[in-house]
Amino acid sequence: MPHPIEEQSYQILGKRLDFASLDDDSAEIIARVVHSTADLDFARSMAITSNFVISSLKLLQDHRPIVADVSMTKFGISSKESISAITEQFDLLESRTRSYSSMFKAVSNFSPAIFVVGCSPTSLEALLDRSELLEGSVVIGMPVGFVGAAESKLRLRNSDLEFVTNSGERGGSAAAAAAMNALIRISNGQRYVKDGRIVGPYQTANGVSNELGN
Repeated sequence: MPHPIEEQSYQILGKRLDFASLDDDSAEIIARVVHSTADLDFARSMAITSNFVISSLKLLQDHRPIVADVSMTKFGISSKESISAITEQFDLLESRTRSYSSMFKAVSNFSPAIFVVGCSPTSLEALLDRSELLEGSVVIGMPVGFVGAAESKLRLRNSDLEFVTNSGERGGSAAAAAAMNALIRISNGQRYVKDGRIVGPYQTANGVSNELGN
């Protein structure tokens, strides 16, 4: 069962945010990010593609890897093993950052996978530069910073990938990991949102997305 403080946090969210225009799966993800960051702006700036949750749950069911950009993002992901791309073996590409080079290699090593970027915009750029190898993969792209973060997320929005992202310079490992944790909770049937409203923690009978259960 969730901790009472978590339940209280969600009760506050239910009074401050309106999820009526969202499907329940998208609302679960956005609510988890806002709960984890205490930043209501994410509710206005996040975008989730229509098949992101279904594709992600299929990857989880198939035990495909969860690949984080850096260790800070990895350690924020609970209940599932994940990989930090930057701690894996990789060759530093000429004129590229370590974050770019490690994620560039991770695509070859682990796709199809759930890729979770919460720190470096260049990690997201590497994924997008190798999008032809990402068939079946999904991307949580929420890097943070004044240099390149907004641009890389805009590029993700304009791609054909299934993704979660937000607009602007805000983001971070906590936000990206929270989106991933929401997916894990959805896969386990653990929910707070029903019919566009936060109703408190409850368990679905089939333990999967509403869409997959129909």
